[in-house]
Amino acid sequence: MRRRLAHPIVITVTAVGAHALAAACGVASVDGNGGPGDAALPDGGDAAQSDGAAPPDGGDAAPPDGGGTSCPAAPPSIHYDTCDSPGFSCKYSVTCHSGPHESVYVCDGQRWTVPPAPCAKPYDECTDGTGCGPGTWHGPSNPQYNPPGPCPWTPPEHGATCSPGGFGADPSACGYPCDLDGGEGWLVARCDFSVDAEPTSWQLGACE
Repeated sequence: MRRRLAHPIVITVTAVGAHALAAACGVASVDGNGGPGDAALPDGGDAAQSDGAAPPDGGDAAPPDGGGTSCPAAPPSIHYDTCDSPGFSCKYSVTCHSGPHESVYVCDGQRWTVPPAPCAKPYDECTDGTGCGPGTWHGPSNPQYNPPGPCPWTPPEHGATCSPGGFGADPSACGYPCDLDGGEGWLVARCDFSVDAEPTSWQLGACE
């Protein structure tokens, strides 16, 4: 006959254990309590949190309203992750087609948002899913609306077959750096529906 335990087993993970577990899983962690606990993100970037501006030493700062929000170890989902401190911001070092970039996420009191800051590289895309509108930075697409997949990380070949449309398809436009007379230019690759009987293909614009 099996004996039933009189009391449930409770496993407590300490702060030190949580950091060790995160490190073992390859996930960066952030203390978010004013201490020196900011850890590098998987792509080598750091997460820093503030009340709208980074502290002088790049460390952590308390939420302006004393709320319980802290910076997630990785960029939060603007569609699913919640927060409760309006104006509280977190910065993440990410990689984009154009190179290194600092993505900023701001809590509006309920969810995380990506402020529409100006951007200069049309259809640039980053590892956290943020992109250049063109004109302003925007957050990742809502997966509930069946968005297309991410842009290819390197420019597609001109004339290569692509599949525009909905969920999992190719994006309509992607931006990439290019060589312009020995300097760095920018080009936009487009995948638009074919207007004739030919298969839809990537069309690369001029390097400007």
